[in-house]
Amino acid sequence: MDQQVDRAPEIDLERIKKSVDEAIALDLSKSTREAIERSAGRVRRALGMLLQEELRADEDPTVRGLFRQAYELLDRKSHPRPDTPTFARFSHMREMATVARRLLWVWEERQGHGIP
Repeated sequence: MDQQVDRAPEIDLERIKKSVDEAIALDLSKSTREAIERSAGRVRRALGMLLQEELRADEDPTVRGLFRQAYELLDRKSHPRPDTPTFARFSHMREMATVARRLLWVWEERQGHGIP
């Protein structure tokens, strides 16, 4: 008989790291709006995955603040519109990536992985 162990589901760390790193590495002066939009979509999904993880936001005011920032950035009302200048879209994408990177760091610390 197999015993089931309650464990948090594994998240795709490599995909999240890659999405966040690529977004932060984008250079506004060398990127097209399409590249920024693609990167923003990947970061949005990564941020959503991290928000589903148990990061004890109810116990930690710093994590709670990161969750608040993430939800504000993901809120449809805060998304840049199609007529928003590329710089504003780029800034929004970078903010999402920065919050995602910080939440990833929290997740890794809580899981005992640590960022190399």
